[in-house]
Amino acid sequence: MIFVTVGTFNFDALIKHVDTLAHKGVFKDNEVICQIGSGEYLPKHCQHFRYEKNLTHYYQTAEFIICHGGTGSTTDCIRMNKPFIAIAHKELADNHQTEFLQALSKECDFCWTDDPLAIPELYQKAKQTIIHNRIPTLFSDLNRYLSTIHSNI
Repeated sequence: MIFVTVGTFNFDALIKHVDTLAHKGVFKDNEVICQIGSGEYLPKHCQHFRYEKNLTHYYQTAEFIICHGGTGSTTDCIRMNKPFIAIAHKELADNHQTEFLQALSKECDFCWTDDPLAIPELYQKAKQTIIHNRIPTLFSDLNRYLSTIHSNI
């Protein structure tokens, strides 16, 4: 199963493109399940849902993940050592996902892009990529940093 997640936002460009790729058979016989958030586009060739409280089951059972470039989704894939592609949602708040993925990719080997059209090429590459996290304290450092931000709000 291939799991696609966009978080709470509308990322119709990603969902539409994945739906087209599923229709064209790019993912072979894999079932594709999309978490579409607040998007308006409803996939025709993939199962889909808007939100669920906990996506852990989908992450754990997926053979491959395509996620938006948010901190939580990306680090969950790295932590679980799942083959994945992170797609930066360029239209969000000063394109911060691109900046985040660019910086993180210097410390962890994974495939990412800001262009959903690159998925077919990256899909093959990401299936072969071994994720190397060169910062053993990365996740505890991120959690500590994020908790200080939330406590200052």
